[in-house]
Amino acid sequence: MKSFGTTEFLQTVAEFSKSYPEVKIKTNNGTHEQLYDWLREEKIDLAFSDQRRAPSNEYVNDFLTESGLMVAVSQTGEFSHAEQIDVADLADLPCILITDSKQQLAEETYYQEILGVKGGFRLVANYDEAQMLIAANQGYLIVNQRTQNLLDSGIIQTVPLHNGGHELTQKYYMYWKVDNSGFYIETFAEMFEHHFK
Repeated sequence: MKSFGTTEFLQTVAEFSKSYPEVKIKTNNGTHEQLYDWLREEKIDLAFSDQRRAPSNEYVNDFLTESGLMVAVSQTGEFSHAEQIDVADLADLPCILITDSKQQLAEETYYQEILGVKGGFRLVANYDEAQMLIAANQGYLIVNQRTQNLLDSGIIQTVPLHNGGHELTQKYYMYWKVDNSGFYIETFAEMFEHHFK
């Protein structure tokens, strides 16, 4: 993933490279849709991503971790004292998406259909742009408990996000094609999974 807010992947790459120096590792980062396409087209062997589709029998779906979703809002806005926020309460503010225009439709669809976002969207290129909009009360950003560390807590506050009274979470998996399973792939996945325990 382009932004996950953790070092588990880097730790696994270092550990695997030390144990199996004969194996060359090349890494790519991308959006959920890019990673899915690369895996489907066999441009990559493994993908680490959040779950956005029902599990498929064509792939090994190795669960790694789950993280509660949070909403990042201004410390001076109407939600400054909120202990939790429901997505319905945010309908009058645009949801900020950190993505490019090629992925905008897929991201908007996910946020609307899976997370229940009702209002409009603002597209930005990075966390700095997102934080400027949040600080000016011009939108909110959905992050998780891991990626909230990428935000300036002196300006931005994060609050648990709910939908209809239920806390929203994000699940992360490692995926690979069943017919591409083998010693190195399975070993890398085991090492990666170990770093989340």
